Amino acid sequence: MQVCTVDGLAPRARDQFRFKPLELLGEEHFKTLDPFIPIHVPEYSDLEAVSCIEYYQDRRFIQRELASTEAGRKELIALSCRNPEELYRLAVTW
Repeated sequence: MQVCTVDGLAPRARDQFRFKPLELLGEEHFKTLDPFIPIHVPEYSDLEAVSCIEYYQDRRFIQRELASTEAGRKELIALSCRNPEELYRLAVTW
């Protein structure tokens, strides 16, 4: 069994709006993943989001002291809509 992820943000030469694994990889490379079984990854829970924010602070991705307050954490969680990718994007700008 193989577990992998396909990054839809990787540079693409052709169509900017491709996001499905078959579209991103092309038929030839997609066959190496056969059978493809998609796994839904839900948005962060409050606890997961706070843990992630604390991790980003520890690693100095987040520089602002505001993020260590309850109000700052709530703001980051609200702005990211608990989406892991959006939380990361926000973290590096804080």
